[in-house]
Amino acid sequence: MLGMYPFGSKDTNDLTVAFSSFNGYWNERLHLRKVNGKWHQALSVMGPTVKQALHPFVWFDADYPEGKALAEKDWQPAGAQSRPR
Repeated sequence: MLGMYPFGSKDTNDLTVAFSSFNGYWNERLHLRKVNGKWHQALSVMGPTVKQALHPFVWFDADYPEGKALAEKDWQPAGAQSRPR
């Protein structure tokens, strides 16, 4: 554990974490939601390679199905969002 982060009384927290290693720089988006008194999480990680930028790693709690859709939106390439016609 690196430390503690105070959340206060909110039931929603969205965090961005940037970190580096010998193999490059990484960015993570962590979504935390408190539902029925229990915390659920979804996260996505974008790595330094083109492949990892095009297909970021996505993980979510199995009992938090909305988390997948939330995490998949984090790193959409430019122009991937729907445009009005």
